[in-house]
Amino acid sequence: MYISILLTVYNLLIIYPRPDWQIPSRIVVIIFILTIIYAGYKIWVGEKSEKEKLLIKQEELTIEEKEILSGALQSSHIIYLPSSDQIGSWVQSGGIDFLYKNDLNKTRTYVYALKTLCEKGLVEKNSQVKYELTPQGFKEAEKCR
Repeated sequence: MYISILLTVYNLLIIYPRPDWQIPSRIVVIIFILTIIYAGYKIWVGEKSEKEKLLIKQEELTIEEKEILSGALQSSHIIYLPSSDQIGSWVQSGGIDFLYKNDLNKTRTYVYALKTLCEKGLVEKNSQVKYELTPQGFKEAEKCR
């Protein structure tokens, strides 16, 4: 977006100047340079805020996410067990089944926690049912010990 604005300004002021414009060339160059600086600043600020958002997301781990990460640190993987007719889907990490037959909402909370760990970039899907920790996931799992 910023590049298109920059090109538009460049086209209007340098390539296709209107004859009735009486703008000295130094002012045109100054406006062009200021546009470049402004666009660069906006891009830099945008990238920085995305990194900060990611750090904030990773700091706000739920109890369920921490338990999954801790278990994965012991066994180096997480298993997502798809739904069966009687029980439903659940997560297994470090040999611990996060399956609560009497409280399916709690079981679903762990399934959702696995999904959010993937979104945060702490866990990645390796096969149909197997997930593994990313390098950042290992660091976070060690913090959860």
